[in-house]
Amino acid sequence: ITDSSGAQSIVTVSSTTKTVGDVIDAINLATGGTVTAQLSRSGDGIELVDQAAGAGTLSVAEISGKTATELKLFGSGVVGGDGKQVIDGRRVLTIDVLATDTVNGVIAKLNSQGGRVRGAAVNTGSLVSPVKLGFNATFSGSRGDFVVEDPNNVLGVEDAAVGKDAVLRVGNTNSNAYFLTSPTNNFNNVVTAVDVSIKAVGSSPTSVTISRNNASISQVVSDFVTGFNSVLTTVGTLTAFNTATNTRAILQGEAAALRIQTSLSTIANYRNSGATGDIRSLGDLGITVTTGGQLEIDSTKLNDALTASPDSVVAFFTTDKTGLGKQLEALTKSLTDSIDGSLTTTTKSLESTATTLTGQIGRIDTRLGLRRQRLTLQFSKLETILNTLQSQGNALTSFTEQLKNSK
Repeated sequence: ITDSSGAQSIVTVSSTTKTVGDVIDAINLATGGTVTAQLSRSGDGIELVDQAAGAGTLSVAEISGKTATELKLFGSGVVGGDGKQVIDGRRVLTIDVLATDTVNGVIAKLNSQGGRVRGAAVNTGSLVSPVKLGFNATFSGSRGDFVVEDPNNVLGVEDAAVGKDAVLRVGNTNSNAYFLTSPTNNFNNVVTAVDVSIKAVGSSPTSVTISRNNASISQVVSDFVTGFNSVLTTVGTLTAFNTATNTRAILQGEAAALRIQTSLSTIANYRNSGATGDIRSLGDLGITVTTGGQLEIDSTKLNDALTASPDSVVAFFTTDKTGLGKQLEALTKSLTDSIDGSLTTTTKSLESTATTLTGQIGRIDTRLGLRRQRLTLQFSKLETILNTLQSQGNALTSFTEQLKNSK
């Protein structure tokens, strides 16, 4: 779930999620209140309401499975009557069409409900009533199929199209052929690691030739180097000490940040002893360590390695347990694991310290407030005593004057 501020939350729906209430609780827990999940107004689905009030668009995407689609929450939100973006998963959308409603008025009523059907004005070009009301599903394929019930024939709905999935037959004989369906024209993993996009209905088999794309592999390696250097630069900036101004960055001396630098240095110099072939280090791919631990890539040497030993390059990154990719995965988990990751524990420790300090400040403020009250009361009492003494002094002075005058 991505709220309007761009913040993303991951909601996991597992076998322990039994009821609609469980799903709603899981969403509200994951989003932390930036997106509110609740029963739809019609009571037949889940409604998501954006509370972030950002400039972006509320949206829901699938990481795996079809849960969001089946709950009719997959897609983008629309602005509701209260000005907040809404994704409404209810099955039925009901609008009342009045005799005074215009086509655009009916469209506004329908679209404001945030369901899976949108209305749009269609200009037919006719000389009489050229503008018609059209209905479109927000999803393609069978998942976008819908029915318009207009018992009084107010809208005059006709030419309704039925949503259908695309069908792809793989294999050219009846004995080995199988069929795949997709709500779009895209099919993933038709065969291992091969995605297919279909363009038109075919009347005869189409042969597909699969070859290695070294350019895309080279780009992935280049992206890895860029990302590695970016992280190292960020950590370096946050842990630096400016000798000219004698000032330190916010994380200077922080153990967790220094641990990241050390771990990245280990990755840069890693040698995969379990890899097969002649690619066992980043240096064999033309990637060398330069000033400050930054990586530099020799594109010519990388392309030569991909051409001469493509399987060895793949093995270097993907070999189980010893591959560089597995090492990065283990490093990332050790840093960010939600239970015992070093960054997680450091964050929790800092939050605990901040909470403790906040509590101490609160208690000190309370004591200072009480002391102020006590000092104010003491001052008031002293003022009263001083005024009394002044009154008594004035009385004695007057009495003394009277005694003098009586002699």
